Amino acid sequence: MKEYNLQNSFKVQLNDINFPEGGFVKFFSIFAKTLGYEIYVKGENLIEANIASPPTNIIFNPRKYIEYVKLVNSLPAKFTVLLAPESVIFDFDFSENTGLFVKRKLKGKIDNFIQHLYRIREEVSDEEIIATEEFVLDNTISTLNVFTGKQTSAIVTIFLLISIVVYYGILVLFNGGNVFDIDPEILLNFGGNFPTKTLNGEAWRLFSSIFVHSDLEHLLGNLVALLSIGTLLEPKIGNIRFFLAFITTGVIGASISTLNNHFYISVGASGATLGLYGIFLVLLIFKKTHLRRNVFFDVLSIVIFTLASGLFDPEVDNSGHFGGFISGIIFGLLFLIDFKTAKQKFNFAGSLIIALITLVVSTYVVKTTPDYRSMFLEILKETDELSNSSQTYFELLKEPSTFDDSTYLRYIDSDLSKWNEALNKLNSAYNLKLGKEQIRIVNYLKEYYSTWKDAYNIIRQFYSGEENNGSLSDSLVVVYYKLTEIIKRDKLVVLPDVWIPHNFIFIVRKNKFVDDDEKALEYYRLLSNDAPVEKLIESLENGKKIWENTQSYFSGFDTLNIAEEYKIQYRLLVEYLKLRIESYSKLLDYYKNNNKEAFNEYNKLVDAIVNTLGELRKANFR
Repeated sequence: MKEYNLQNSFKVQLNDINFPEGGFVKFFSIFAKTLGYEIYVKGENLIEANIASPPTNIIFNPRKYIEYVKLVNSLPAKFTVLLAPESVIFDFDFSENTGLFVKRKLKGKIDNFIQHLYRIREEVSDEEIIATEEFVLDNTISTLNVFTGKQTSAIVTIFLLISIVVYYGILVLFNGGNVFDIDPEILLNFGGNFPTKTLNGEAWRLFSSIFVHSDLEHLLGNLVALLSIGTLLEPKIGNIRFFLAFITTGVIGASISTLNNHFYISVGASGATLGLYGIFLVLLIFKKTHLRRNVFFDVLSIVIFTLASGLFDPEVDNSGHFGGFISGIIFGLLFLIDFKTAKQKFNFAGSLIIALITLVVSTYVVKTTPDYRSMFLEILKETDELSNSSQTYFELLKEPSTFDDSTYLRYIDSDLSKWNEALNKLNSAYNLKLGKEQIRIVNYLKEYYSTWKDAYNIIRQFYSGEENNGSLSDSLVVVYYKLTEIIKRDKLVVLPDVWIPHNFIFIVRKNKFVDDDEKALEYYRLLSNDAPVEKLIESLENGKKIWENTQSYFSGFDTLNIAEEYKIQYRLLVEYLKLRIESYSKLLDYYKNNNKEAFNEYNKLVDAIVNTLGELRKANFR
């Protein structure tokens, strides 16, 4: 191995390696390509080199990939080369290496590097060096801080972090000290992006919502993400550009959210932070920043995970996330204008275009986007008014006078037209970019209105004589029961204190009971005609089944909003059926088992039945 002079700060000066005249730069091209370095010509006599990412042809070859990793780990990752008049000086950058025995390890990497340098020089002929194309000075490949001439600190990142934390502290103060979950009303009052307000004179919410966070988990997640990307990106693009990037991508994200989420308060710096990640990815792709190459895949993985996880969380504003990230990619491409040449240290052309685009997009969104939430509420108001005014037929039933069928039909048709109009308005609501809750409300009201429409169509047949009224009564009872279930299920509609449909159900069931009760009393007619015991037993069993079936007709009536007089009749009817069933059970025991005690108990039940029938007559049951 050739001797070399290791100076302070890991500088190596080579004096004894010979090249054809002016051929070191060409040789270094061969050397770098052989060892896997990327080269950046920084000036006439200055070259910068960094370890490149593995070639694509070995990434998926485990053996070759392991060999590549071993080689990379044995060499310095970053260095610069200064061409002096009679020597070559390598300045190795080990600023990121710390720990015990680190100097010995780094000395070993330098030794290995120099060995490779001399080995490759011996293997490469002067003819090969002369034939190699020399580097062309490319000012577009330079460090991202060309506009300042020096690395900038992450002072804006720190300022933004402090601002977000302080603002959250204010929210907590007005939230009664609850640090974990901020009340939506407070989010709204302190600048949350709520389209109904944003689109109606409060466009500033597109900006303010960036600094508002809904809970502690939301806050911490965005703080960590902002800190991570801020310390990487801000020193590369400068304080002013970084602040501009954060605000503009945040505003664009909030604008896209306003286009799609009209029913929720959108808050948080997620869109802005993802926008910064988008800018950083663009700059990495176009080699405007020099970091280890797998940083690209690390950042890309974070972005993909963040965007994908939001798709499975209904509380995440995906529009804001994707809007911020995509705008970051576009703005990253525009930032490239600012880095066109190293001499233009203060070129802000791309930055001005970005600011202009943000202004145009946000203004366009605010001026042209319909307020879908207000439109939705207006539809609900109109359909509610139609619903309230579509009960004229039932109002007519309350009148003491009896009208002819044509009058009832006229009112029924008027009510039906209103139900149809309400359903048409609800169908138009699906065009308003509804959220899941709003879709649930529309579906519920459609089911409610459609069931009312079905009820009116059945009622109409009563007066038009289209079908037998007996079957229509049963159909109408089924529809009214369905209405009751719909109302009780989601409670978006309130049951009236006394509901005519429930009264109708009770009357229909009561009339059916009267018919069935006559059939169930067949036993007493047979008894008066001295029928044989077998016939009596058969009639008792049939009668008992009839009354048990009648009991099922009135199941749940205690929960219905029937008139007070019907409630009294219902309670007496339940008691009557219970006594009748029990009395027939005693008679069956008497006839089948000759149980005289059962007959005595039956006689006692008869007295109770007579008393109940008397109470029913007083309650105008028959």
